[in-house]
Amino acid sequence: MSFAEVDAFAVGRITGQICFILLLLAGILKCITISKRPTTNSKCVWSLACFLAVFLVPAAMNLLPKESPVFAPLAILARMFWIGLCFAASIILAIIGLVECGRERGRFIQGRAQAIWALSLCGTFLIFSMTGAAVVLMRAQNFKNQSASRGLLAFKELNFQFSAPGRPWMQADEYVAKQFVGDLGELRDLKIEGLDEPDSPFVVNFTYLARRQFQILENEIAGSPPLNIERSFLIDQTVEKRTTPFQIPVPLTIEGSVTIHVPANFKSEPAGVAQNIQNQFISCRFSAMTNGTGWRLEYHIYEPSHRFAPEQYPAYNLAMRQVVNTLGPNLACVRQ
Repeated sequence: MSFAEVDAFAVGRITGQICFILLLLAGILKCITISKRPTTNSKCVWSLACFLAVFLVPAAMNLLPKESPVFAPLAILARMFWIGLCFAASIILAIIGLVECGRERGRFIQGRAQAIWALSLCGTFLIFSMTGAAVVLMRAQNFKNQSASRGLLAFKELNFQFSAPGRPWMQADEYVAKQFVGDLGELRDLKIEGLDEPDSPFVVNFTYLARRQFQILENEIAGSPPLNIERSFLIDQTVEKRTTPFQIPVPLTIEGSVTIHVPANFKSEPAGVAQNIQNQFISCRFSAMTNGTGWRLEYHIYEPSHRFAPEQYPAYNLAMRQVVNTLGPNLACVRQ
């Protein structure tokens, strides 16, 4: 983090890091003060000070500027060396100190608790670190074992074929499915129009199947339709106070039809909803009807291109969230 960054997030982060460093220094100084007492086993107390020092250098290095390209590898090596050194020193000093406290019970009346705390914290930290490393390795191995190749891809209308590569490449429909539908979805069809026609609209048509979107509550199944695609296009990251104008450079049209099927032994509750939203930011027509197998939702959204003043940004975000909330009504079906 560079001190040249003056935004609110950077200031808050730097302030938090400085406070954390000061707390670590206070704890280390307290341990040093206790270790000077004649009835204290200094090794036990220094073991806790070494554990606190594990986080001191990495926290301080986060405050340094990182413009230099050689900074990253040097910083990683320095952190690894410091953390390993302090951990080893903490564990060794704690064990030696506890042994000395056991041999000379009448001499040392303080320090045993600090050594036990140091060993407990070191063990907990190592367990979490090893668990995290194991999870990362397992994910990497699964990613390596999964093949993105689907064999020989043939395009008869274009008179060519090629063999799809493996990871990290993936087919376009698989990528779209993961981004918009999620891991529980299945992309059934994907068509893209207008790529080679600059004056024509860019159109993406796709059909997908989403599973496990509703929850079972005893004799009732309830939930809302997935809105990953709509939310990704309509919801922006809000800011506390916008000072510059914002612009929608390209008009956006989203048309959708959602069919929700319920189990055979459940009956869908009525959802005769029809809403129209019209304002300067967006227009939306939405309807939800009950049928024999569940519900059918249809909607048409149009967001025109326009330039807006900074003070209109809160109203814009509110209008977008109103549309998203309209598209996701709470639906329920009961067991017959």
